[in-house]
Order: sequence, then structure tokens, then C-alpha cells
Amino acid sequence: MYILFLMTNPSTTEGMTYADNEIFRTLCEQLAKAMRRLKNARRQLALLAKKENGLMKRYLAAKTAGKRVFIYPLRLRVEVVKGVLHMYQMYAIRLCATIEGLQEEVMEFMEVDPRDYGLEEIV
Repeated sequence: MYILFLMTNPSTTEGMTYADNEIFRTLCEQLAKAMRRLKNARRQLALLAKKENGLMKRYLAAKTAGKRVFIYPLRLRVEVVKGVLHMYQMYAIRLCATIEGLQEEVMEFMEVDPRDYGLEEIV
């Protein structure tokens, strides 16, 4: 990850004042925290999608078997999981926007071109 490379590379903080160095470190810490949260959100999205798939299979099996007693509760559970899944998707989208903004701030702060380090893309 390019930002972690900047954080650990001592040459990136040369010539900075103490205040600038602290601002840079704070930005990098915020970025690292946001990226950890995005990783956890992606993990939750995968688990929720798997859960929704399993519930949907059970719902369709109950519907085809004519087990009307199970259909309504399963349908409710499917809808709840869909709602939570949608909530996590919106959260992940907001986190991506936050990460993009923080990456731009770090790059503007550093006035560094990633291609100078042989890196084409900021992750």
C-alpha cells in the first residue's frame, strides 16, 4: 500500500516541521483506520450475502414443499438480512469516499507523484 510506504519511508518526512509531521501522521493514521474498517465491512458483506443465500434456499424449499407455517417467518428473516446487507453496502460506499478523500489529502500534503516511486495506482 502506497500510503503505508510513505509512513514508513523516512525520506518522505525530511524537511517537514514538527507540526507538518504531526499532521501527516494524523492523516495516515486516519487513513489506516478507515481502511481497516472497510476491510471489516467487506468481510461482513460476504458473511451477510452467504446468510441471505442460505435463508433464500430454505424459503424457496418451504414454498415449493407447501409448508405455509415456515414461509412467513423465513420471508421476514430474509428481508431483515437484506436490510442489514443494504446498510453495510451504504457504509462501505461512504468509507470508500472517505478513503479517497484522505488519500488525496495525503498526496496534496506530500506534493509527491506516485509515479516517482514506480507506483501507478494509489490503493
